Amino acid sequence: MPFREHIFGRNYRIKIQSEQRDKIFSNLNELMKLYPDAETTEDDIVIKIVDHFDQDIIARNPGSHEETKRGFIIHYSKFSIHYTKSKDNRLECEILPKIQKNVIMRYLKKLNNIQYDSVPGRLAQIITENLLIPSIYFNEDLAPVHSAGIADPEERAILLGGTGGVGKTSLEIELCRNHGCSFINDDISVINGNGQVYSNLAFPKIYGYNLENNDEVKKIIFGTMPLHDKLAWHLKYRFLGPSKVRRKISPDLLYDHILNKKTLLHKYIILMREDVSSISIETVEPHVAANATLQVMKTEYSFFHTHLQWHQYNSELMGRKPIIKVTDVFDRWKTLYFNVFKTIPVYRLIIPLKIDHNTFLQTAAPLILETN
Repeated sequence: MPFREHIFGRNYRIKIQSEQRDKIFSNLNELMKLYPDAETTEDDIVIKIVDHFDQDIIARNPGSHEETKRGFIIHYSKFSIHYTKSKDNRLECEILPKIQKNVIMRYLKKLNNIQYDSVPGRLAQIITENLLIPSIYFNEDLAPVHSAGIADPEERAILLGGTGGVGKTSLEIELCRNHGCSFINDDISVINGNGQVYSNLAFPKIYGYNLENNDEVKKIIFGTMPLHDKLAWHLKYRFLGPSKVRRKISPDLLYDHILNKKTLLHKYIILMREDVSSISIETVEPHVAANATLQVMKTEYSFFHTHLQWHQYNSELMGRKPIIKVTDVFDRWKTLYFNVFKTIPVYRLIIPLKIDHNTFLQTAAPLILETN
């Protein structure tokens, strides 16, 4: 049975056409069961997990990028993805995982992975980051924001934006576990032109530094973790540091409340580390916030954006129409960001470069909820 879920306001069908079906289903089911079922029998987006591609290659420029009759293929190190548009303009994608057959090499790659995970074991994460989020590039009324998303006790959405490592997930954990907030998403928020935030229920990625002075979350993370997994964690933590080790965990295990419905955005707060002595908050103009948000998203998905440019490059030289242009996407996002941000309060939360982690959480969390 394929998965048929309602995600980001669209109906997704995910079919497993692989010999690794049992392993893939088990991993993917943990994520898909968090989303509501598709509302109709019509599919807006189709994703297939396959063991090989049946498409004829019409161009290969550069070597990691191939053009097909209806789209293009991106070759990542651990998987390849074929993005196409059907005759009725529906997005259809195929993902080909590259699974190491040698047992020793497979374990060494798992040991080297920041999450101590294999390709089948993180396929749900791969699909979210490389198919579900990229699928919204093809939708004119959706845009991603690099932010953690929470809903306050009144179920009003708050986005905590910023670059990686600035404190978004730590505040998400603090607010959802200790301040009565609900989980919406951990890493990428999805908003529409009406200022609503869709749930992105990809498993939160918990780094070593997220566990500082947080024994309750440590118990959840390490509670059912096998001994070899704990050993791998502690070795990486000790020799590489807390930013080089992480684990993912289902949000329904980490939090009491998760939202799987769209929620009206109440405010947007961009976190920044600066050379100051104490935490403060100040307003940001909508056009500044829109431009900053776009710059972060350009960086976060730079590899994918490069391939969109290669697709346009190949298509135009071959006299073909590309199925998507990244410049059009960026223009659309910037307009959507501005139109949404001008209707809500937007702030930047200024955090000292050097601050005790507990002090950061205890000061910033109430400030985020109290600022209107």
